[in-house]
Amino acid sequence: MKVYRVGERPRSLLIQQRGGLQGSPRSGLQPLYFLITTAGTDTPSICYETHQKAKDILEGRKIDPTFYPVIYGADEAYDWTDPKAWRKANPSLNITVGIDKVEASCESAKQNPGEENSFRQLRLNQWVKQAVRWMPMDKWDACAFPVSEDDLEGRVCYGCLDLSSTTDITAFVLVFPPLDKEDKYCILPYFWVQEETLELRVRRDHVPYDVLEWQGKLMTTKGNVVHYRFIEKYIERLGEQFNIREIAFGRWGAIHTDPAGNIKADKEKSTEKIDGAVAAIMGLDRAVRCGNQISESVYDSRGLLVF
Repeated sequence: MKVYRVGERPRSLLIQQRGGLQGSPRSGLQPLYFLITTAGTDTPSICYETHQKAKDILEGRKIDPTFYPVIYGADEAYDWTDPKAWRKANPSLNITVGIDKVEASCESAKQNPGEENSFRQLRLNQWVKQAVRWMPMDKWDACAFPVSEDDLEGRVCYGCLDLSSTTDITAFVLVFPPLDKEDKYCILPYFWVQEETLELRVRRDHVPYDVLEWQGKLMTTKGNVVHYRFIEKYIERLGEQFNIREIAFGRWGAIHTDPAGNIKADKEKSTEKIDGAVAAIMGLDRAVRCGNQISESVYDSRGLLVF
């Protein structure tokens, strides 16, 4: 029996039984492979694809009698600070792994949100969006509240357009500054992808874009590249509905911290689609800086300039 080490992170072990490689003309025993890996952050990867296949088989969505999956990991819905979740992901807890070490890691992650994803990935075997979490998701979720387009009609807002061509998502976000101290910032996001590549995106990114389109949370443009003219006309119609004071735009480029400690979006370092987040950040910047000013907008006199 031979053992091969494949990759560095996440770790993978490939164990091959004697008898030749799969598809080899040699007769004898069928080859047997063991794929062992820890969850990672790069969902567009062969490791994540294999993980998803294992989940599909365990949950009955796929059938493959040659593939025997075993997953020790805590579900995303589990409270990551609950020892029950630790035991689900670590069947040998307190035997090969001391529970005191897990407790110490958990306590450290509570004190430093940047360590939460590392704890989830390495201790709970959960696939996470990024190696370092710059914002705790419970804080993000706490900001959610229902927003109605009809209630925002005619109000001052600031937009940001993050364009794409073939691979990314085109995002346009409108940010409405609060009317008074009791009010909150409101965000209306709009997203587009190419119609012809929708099914490919679902398979490649493991994101249900087709379901999002059906739910009205995502729009498609005809062809295999983004139809800029269609998006331009759509934004013009939004301009008739809302008082858009400015439109910022995103330069081609995850979250990056500069030497001064400032946090900024860096798309080149992201393993996920953050086009909407980038547009929201820039739109929010303009809304915070300008507020509900009622001076004449430059678009009132000349409209949109398209290059």
